[in-house]
Amino acid sequence: MTHQLKHAMAAAILATAAMAPTAAMAGGKPADPDDRFRHWSVEASGLLSSDVWGAGAAVNYHLNPYAGAGVGLMILGTMSDDTQAGVMPSGQTDWVAETGLNNVGALRAELLFTTPQLKLGSDRECGLALRVSPGIDVPIPVNRTVTVGYTPHQPGSYEVDYSDQVENHGGKALYGHCKVAALLTIDRLELGAGYEWSNFDVYGGARNISIGGTKLIGSDRKTIHAAFVSLAYKF
Repeated sequence: MTHQLKHAMAAAILATAAMAPTAAMAGGKPADPDDRFRHWSVEASGLLSSDVWGAGAAVNYHLNPYAGAGVGLMILGTMSDDTQAGVMPSGQTDWVAETGLNNVGALRAELLFTTPQLKLGSDRECGLALRVSPGIDVPIPVNRTVTVGYTPHQPGSYEVDYSDQVENHGGKALYGHCKVAALLTIDRLELGAGYEWSNFDVYGGARNISIGGTKLIGSDRKTIHAAFVSLAYKF
């Protein structure tokens, strides 16, 4: 009798184990490993204003769907010509600086604050959300160096007599920015578009350079108000 009871219990256990997957399927779709939350993403972005352009790449870590942080590199530039020229105080020598100052690199770090998604579509695999990203920018390098060529101040004289390098001192090392974006998520892709405010100065690493008593950069610093787009891939 005891033998028969053991056989009956073993049969019941095996039958229950065999039915478990069927029951899980009956209650809905099995968990898809691709639906798990992904903490990392890589991102490419670009910005454009009336006088500044930018392009960058970043790596982001998402603590949860609503908070995270990112770090990356950005190249920013202006639409203006980068050649500067003038006359030395003596009036006998012209100077020309092919500066290359109208573009600069920057190390960028920011926090990511995202709203809950509004799910779209019948399969609800797409979502809309808003994101606010305050952050900091460190120019690379902080102080720029330019090569200045000197020629005699007379008509038809274009041959450089001599040249030297002039380095900036006291450049600003830290700037801030804030981005507001609408995000469209499609599976692992995240498309963003929005507005960016920044006090970054493309010419900040050269504003203290003077040649013959004349400031190399004469224009005033402008706050950046730009539109931007981004594309991120989650993994």
